[in-house]
Amino acid sequence: MDRADEMRFAWALADAARPLLSPNAHKWLCVKVGAGEYRGAIMELLELFVARDAQFPLAMAPSLWAWMSGFTGSFNEERLRTLGLGLRLGPHIPEPVPPPPPLPPPLVARRPYAAMKTRALRLRLVSAQPLSPGSA
Repeated sequence: MDRADEMRFAWALADAARPLLSPNAHKWLCVKVGAGEYRGAIMELLELFVARDAQFPLAMAPSLWAWMSGFTGSFNEERLRTLGLGLRLGPHIPEPVPPPPPLPPPLVARRPYAAMKTRALRLRLVSAQPLSPGSA
């Protein structure tokens, strides 16, 4: 996860934690993220989710694990793994089921009345013509 992804993750996490924070705490957190202290803000938010036993958004789990994998082998790895295991993931949000496609319109003769009238007139004229003398 690069620095831009880390920034997006920090902002998304701050938005997800808004119900858990007081307005002043949320403002200070936004100042911290805006100042570029992403790692500190993310750590504080993860600790908040674990301390309050709040549901961590399931959609953010892949970003969390990508962010945490960047700390493999560092002195923060064990602390992050403990935090990650302490998180309670939110409920699975089922994907919306698309409605079935609309039924095709019923088949209806679309020939205009004038065309049918002309065809009937032609058929009557053809059947009313006398046979030519050489065609018998």
